[in-house]
Amino acid sequence: MPRSLAPLLLLGALVFGVVLPALSQEGPPTTLGPLKTRQVAPDTLEVSLRATTLRALDGVPEVPVPTSRLRFVGPVQLGALLETCLLGSLYVVDLNGNGRLDQLPVHRKGEILRIDQMVVEPLGDSLDGPQHPYRADGQMRRSMLDPRAPEFSVLFHQADPPVMGLDLQWRGYRPSVERCPNPSLQILVFEPCEDIMGPEDLPDDPTFRLEVDGNPSQHVTFTWEPWIFKKTGKSPQWLRSRQVFLPLPTRPDTAELTFRVVSSSQTRQVGLVAQVNYALNPGERLRGPAEVVLLRDVPSQPGP
Repeated sequence: MPRSLAPLLLLGALVFGVVLPALSQEGPPTTLGPLKTRQVAPDTLEVSLRATTLRALDGVPEVPVPTSRLRFVGPVQLGALLETCLLGSLYVVDLNGNGRLDQLPVHRKGEILRIDQMVVEPLGDSLDGPQHPYRADGQMRRSMLDPRAPEFSVLFHQADPPVMGLDLQWRGYRPSVERCPNPSLQILVFEPCEDIMGPEDLPDDPTFRLEVDGNPSQHVTFTWEPWIFKKTGKSPQWLRSRQVFLPLPTRPDTAELTFRVVSSSQTRQVGLVAQVNYALNPGERLRGPAEVVLLRDVPSQPGP
């Protein structure tokens, strides 16, 4: 499968919606400075960047960030979710639990979104807009079309052009919410991986290690976002990634953040997305612009 640099960077940038407008007239309250890298060992790259909080955010203690083992962003084809090729990914899943592979109609009227005639609650209305992961009762906005089917969360549904983001349950990994400090820096380190054709087909975890002082919990995610490649004419790819969330100052101040990416003999291309998550009101997730950088690009070794 083609491993072009341009689509790799574009896809990484869209994994967490980095093309973001200002979400208030004052703009995001935290900015990111230039990202710097330093080779500290043959297999280890040290990455550092500066985050500056411009306005106080101590009135809202946390920002909810949706996470999942499997994430899909792509076009809604023929007004439906195709179980033989979910959002164009080649991933096959029985999303309504009826034992067949169907086309599940997607219909939106006003604020009501239905998938296969069932009302579902999206977290947002666009790829880059605000998200509200919780219902009024405090539970995450998850949906299930049948008790025999996997759970999912609709990250967003946009009608024109018809595009959807979907977090999907994989085995015991349900779509969930990470309660991050407000504000926090989301570090996503990614590499291409082979195609994922269904629930029994997930590849191994990323070939690199992500080392962060304090050993914060890490999330491994496999993501598919093919529609961005229409802008480049390149073939789509699956990505696998490791991500962490690091707290930032709640009042005007600057933080210097450093972490390390340790490659293995199998590591070829590795990219980075760094993005600030913040909230102005309880229960919402807003995002600032992101830094997207290719950290490593080693050509594959020719076969014997």
